[in-house]
Amino acid sequence: IDGHQKVDVLRQLGESGAWCCVWDVSDEEALLLLATLNRLEGQDVPAKRAALIAELEAHTTLAALAGLLPEDEAELEATLQLLDVDVDGLLQRLTEEADKVAAAGPQLFSFAVDGTDAPTVEQALGQATSALSGPNRRGRALVMLARKYLEVA
Repeated sequence: IDGHQKVDVLRQLGESGAWCCVWDVSDEEALLLLATLNRLEGQDVPAKRAALIAELEAHTTLAALAGLLPEDEAELEATLQLLDVDVDGLLQRLTEEADKVAAAGPQLFSFAVDGTDAPTVEQALGQATSALSGPNRRGRALVMLARKYLEVA
């Protein structure tokens, strides 16, 4: 066990201290240990892992890294491709698609009519909805009335 896991176990056992070994490693070795331990822990954040692998690749080849890390060379290459994602472009495309879906979906209309006109509106909607079944009958009836109006206007 390593690091915080060891601390948790020692606390459960009632220990107040632990023997610790500090390794004298280079920055590159520290990155490699970080990459290995994070993968073993199973807590990777893909974009952060890609950045870490890119930093390691600056010091060695992917083939060499594949021999030291849990991933093979193809998996390392795929992870590095995450750094090539155009996040702003992707966000823009997703936003545009969401806007299209929202525009095609139901639209909420809210308006007020004079109290003396309300019975007329209700009567027209009532007659139009009587020929309809299924969901949103009043909304579809309003569309029918609008189309009829446009035909005679």
